[in-house]
Amino acid sequence: MISALLVCSGLMVGLTTPRAHAEDSAGDNLRVLFIGNSFTRFNNLPRMVRRLLDADGVGPAARVRFETRTGATLRRLWQSREVRTQISSGGYTHVVLQGHSLRPANHPEELAEYARRLDALVDEAGGHTVLYATWARIRHADDVPPELASPAAMQARIRTVYGELGRELAADVAPVGDAFARAGATASEITLYRDDGIHPTPAGTYLAACVFYRVLTGRAASGLSYRPWPMRRATAARLQEIADGE
Repeated sequence: MISALLVCSGLMVGLTTPRAHAEDSAGDNLRVLFIGNSFTRFNNLPRMVRRLLDADGVGPAARVRFETRTGATLRRLWQSREVRTQISSGGYTHVVLQGHSLRPANHPEELAEYARRLDALVDEAGGHTVLYATWARIRHADDVPPELASPAAMQARIRTVYGELGRELAADVAPVGDAFARAGATASEITLYRDDGIHPTPAGTYLAACVFYRVLTGRAASGLSYRPWPMRRATAARLQEIADGE
């Protein structure tokens, strides 16, 4: 279990679509809770989003807490009293829900059920739910039905499941997996996956952070100066373009 509290200048890590409430919240102090697993924790995704926002000079101080559990599903996160208490009493403006990457394929009903339960807590506490739509694995996908064994088929399922759930809950969806798919099709020279074919490299996390920036602010990520060391400027620029849908 990993828990952390960050209070940073310019840190806003609630992923939204470019709608009115996203634009309105850009001038407010955001209080954001990330709950998830290693897809959130690896390479410190929240910190990368903060650095992108710092580079743009967006927003005042914000408070971000994250709770991660290795391999966690939304069911396991719901069962955590600590997580439920954080949602209910933390005063968060945004709660990002990041479930297990295989659940859209092998247990979509469970994913939806516990997303509903967590969303209800968020709503009761006056916050806004963000669904983190992750990427398809390129290896070790043995636990999915045969028809979803290919990354393309799995990504289509992720898109469908999270899209439907987002509409049902009136929640925003962070389409990070779709950005990974675009990168694989147009910039295969950039390595987004670690050797396990599951977890992100720093470049993969940076791409996710650029998606977060774009959807949160409603502005293009292209042209932002921040890039993690030692990433080349050209690589960062290409990932920004991919996050922007180019």
